[in-house]
Amino acid sequence: MLCFVEVKTRSNVEYGRPAMAVDEAKRRRIIRGARLWLRALNCPEVSYRFDIVEVIVRGGEEQPEVNHLRGAFRIKDDVFR
Repeated sequence: MLCFVEVKTRSNVEYGRPAMAVDEAKRRRIIRGARLWLRALNCPEVSYRFDIVEVIVRGGEEQPEVNHLRGAFRIKDDVFR
């Protein structure tokens, strides 16, 4: 499984979860990059997915909160063929 991962870091969730920053325009850019990478690999049958990793680093806390959203968004399979 080839994973294309967008990592978003925030210091709080006052304005929403970090994944909310991965809007439609950002998804299109990620998909465009994934398309180029998959073509460069010349391996059309490789399984892939798009993940988002949220990192919330709150002041005063030792460990950040990390949330891995597997398969955060999808596209039609034929997009890369």
